Amino acid sequence: MSKFSRTSWKGYLIDHHWPREDFIPLDRLSLAEYEDQLRRAGIDHLVVYCKDHWGSCYYPTVLGARHPSLTIDFVGEMGEMLRRIGAEFTAYYSVGFDEHAARGHPEWVARDPSGDMLLHPRPITRPRWHRLCLETGYLDFALEHMAEILSRYDPDSVFLDILGHPPGTFFGSYLCYCDSCRAVFLDRYGSGLPETSEGLRERAYDVEDFRAHLDLKWYSAIRDVIRQARPGAAITINASAHFRKPMRDLVDHHFTEPFWGHWRSSIFMRGIGRDKFPQGTGQVPSEVYDPSPHDLYRSFSAKHWAQGIRPLVYSPSQRPDGKLDTAEIDGMGAAYRDGDVLREYLENRSSVPCVGILYHERTCVELPDRPYGEVRPASENVIEFDKNKPDNTHRRLVGAAIVLAGRTQVPVDVLPEEDIDLPVLSRYPVLLIPGASRIDEAEAKVISHYVEDGGSLVLSCDTGLRNRDGSLRDDFVLAASMGIRFAGIDDRYTNNRYGSYVARGRHPMWRGLPGTDLPLPAPRYRIEATGAEVLARHIEPCAAMDEDTFVSWWSPAPGRSTKQPLITCNQIGRGRVVYFAANPFIDSITWLRRGFENLFDWLLDPPPLRVQTHVPGSLGTTFWSRNGRDEIVIHLVNLAVEKLEGEVLPIRGARIAVSHKFGRVRSAHVVHPAEKELRGKNLARIQSFPVPPIDVHSVVVLEMA
Repeated sequence: MSKFSRTSWKGYLIDHHWPREDFIPLDRLSLAEYEDQLRRAGIDHLVVYCKDHWGSCYYPTVLGARHPSLTIDFVGEMGEMLRRIGAEFTAYYSVGFDEHAARGHPEWVARDPSGDMLLHPRPITRPRWHRLCLETGYLDFALEHMAEILSRYDPDSVFLDILGHPPGTFFGSYLCYCDSCRAVFLDRYGSGLPETSEGLRERAYDVEDFRAHLDLKWYSAIRDVIRQARPGAAITINASAHFRKPMRDLVDHHFTEPFWGHWRSSIFMRGIGRDKFPQGTGQVPSEVYDPSPHDLYRSFSAKHWAQGIRPLVYSPSQRPDGKLDTAEIDGMGAAYRDGDVLREYLENRSSVPCVGILYHERTCVELPDRPYGEVRPASENVIEFDKNKPDNTHRRLVGAAIVLAGRTQVPVDVLPEEDIDLPVLSRYPVLLIPGASRIDEAEAKVISHYVEDGGSLVLSCDTGLRNRDGSLRDDFVLAASMGIRFAGIDDRYTNNRYGSYVARGRHPMWRGLPGTDLPLPAPRYRIEATGAEVLARHIEPCAAMDEDTFVSWWSPAPGRSTKQPLITCNQIGRGRVVYFAANPFIDSITWLRRGFENLFDWLLDPPPLRVQTHVPGSLGTTFWSRNGRDEIVIHLVNLAVEKLEGEVLPIRGARIAVSHKFGRVRSAHVVHPAEKELRGKNLARIQSFPVPPIDVHSVVVLEMA
């Protein structure tokens, strides 16, 4: 595989999807200008369009539709130029959109249940390309077309866009009802592809498997063609970290757009894309013709570098005449200069284990959108508690857990389900499992051993409460470790914003929290304690809202107190299991932010590493150990820069706390933005080091004794 997929940290994609129209003359396209701008910005990776969403090709194709205004072999000359300046050359191919092919071959277009052609679901101000189906003759065309490209050019990597059904993405949430797709479903599952909301819910597990089957089939065919033509080219797919594991295993490096925002998406991809040299992209919150301050570009890059993600900006900086608008490139150049200084601290390192968040892929069974990404009516968004409930919440809970755990300023990793392995889990003193309903007996056995050996486990809602087919178990698969028994689901308050209020017992978790009755959302899982300590009990809302029942503008206030457990803790062996009978993994409830900080303080006592700050929501922090060296790299990013649209309010007063249990710091110094030695204090349980004001981002190195 190309070395660039490991070493290119400053990427760019010029997002020019050009229709075959007279108002795209490309008469001022200059490769010399491209080279000058890339050199000036220090860009070491460029994605070059071979075929775009319109089906316009940028080389002299025999099979496709060359853009009529193009007079040069753009792909070939760009490839030569990128090699000349030592930058990665990625060949871009739009798989799912090709408007030229769609209009020439309507039989290749994906269909909705009524047989109408599927359009990209955007308002009139955004493109509405047709979606193509690879179960038609279009797959043969695309394979032959890619073979043509790769027989002529030798890219370092290949980027496949709009391929398949990556879960949790706007372009993956569709189903095709063409005759070929219907036939595949019928042959594989023995019945027709469901068309109604009720049918999709009933067959959600089959539909999920169907989409994964098609994705793997299509990608495997494409991959074989690329491997045959260019064995050394690294292959990636847009949103690769969102695909199922069999697909993820076949990509050479991961690439994902920021579906959860740059910071949260980067944390997720760092875990899911581990050892796959992940790359994250996004449009800086700016417009080419209305550019933002350079510090916004520095913030974008820093949020990726801090997570070990290679940043790649995309923007439409090529004008219709082919000339480049340089304001965006100037901003990237200002940001990427930081990368030249930091490169040695970005490579050859491993994340410091502390808090793990389990992402249980098998739990995630999406409710397919109808027919393509359209907003589901509110009544269908209400969680149903039938015996075969598809789980469309776990991924969202993982995203909230990332935010809540990250705000505590301790090391956080996302762990895919293949990490349910005792040697891996034992490295993490705390493990969060946000509603992973389909954990099975073998996984539960490993998790129980993890707790007995001293790990702390935080669970929520229906974790381990469903079989592989989604049906409810009689009890939690981890019931013995949890010290509780399942007694049913209370869904009376599903329409309320808050389904429970917390009657607190005495516990460190409540330190410093407001004195009112704190809320949690519906539903609530009814439980009986069989050995666990009850940390909080359930207070019912005063009313259950429905079409005819309401109280005021607000969610109904606390009503009757009950004896029903809401939060429990069970000691097992040397570890503990904390269980929330209502979902705590929701980042819109304010008290949970401080609550998780208190919970981690109690469970970790003290955390091995923590950054102490009065603005935890505005500071992003990552912790790395440098391989082969007794050094810890701490990257601190001012997240408020994006919120303030490029204005910088420095974060002051932060301190790095290192527990004596973790190790002794021999020296500490800032390596970016300016070298500075830090003088610490040796306290009873920690060493504490002051951090100079953080403008956009800072990097601190601790040399351990």
